[in-house]
Amino acid sequence: MKQGIINDPAWNNGDYDEQPWKGLTAKGRIWCSWALTQDWYRARMWADMGYETVEDYITGEWDKIYYHRDANDMLSLIATWQACDLGNNPIYNGDTAAAYRAIKAKTILLPGSTDLYFPTADNKAEAALMPNAEVREIKSIWAHYAAGGKSPEDTDFVNAALKDLLPA
Repeated sequence: MKQGIINDPAWNNGDYDEQPWKGLTAKGRIWCSWALTQDWYRARMWADMGYETVEDYITGEWDKIYYHRDANDMLSLIATWQACDLGNNPIYNGDTAAAYRAIKAKTILLPGSTDLYFPTADNKAEAALMPNAEVREIKSIWAHYAAGGKSPEDTDFVNAALKDLLPA
């Protein structure tokens, strides 16, 4: 993701006068191939959104998303993801497992079954460390967006889990 931005000469090591549009376009194109699944594209879900071709969808949705974002903000977000470690703090001193074990709240992790960013296996490993956690996989071709409100079935699944977390 990062390379899509920093390889645009207009990025100028983050000191740009105008957004590095080629880099932001590249990031959007990279992201659209990961955020949704091959199954999503094969099912032509973009056509259900009113687009005639995949290219129309990518241009109409993904370019629009990334042309409203700042390249350095995107790089900061990426750096945050790369550095994120629950145990990397003075309380746990790098013991990520101890940090997960310390989470006592009733927790339901809701990975999308086809999410390429946060696969179910990762959530299962995290939940195994948490004393009151379970994993409920959202069976969906919406991948990273399975819980994002784009599919009524996925939204119903998430809402049911939320109701299970609330006191009776």
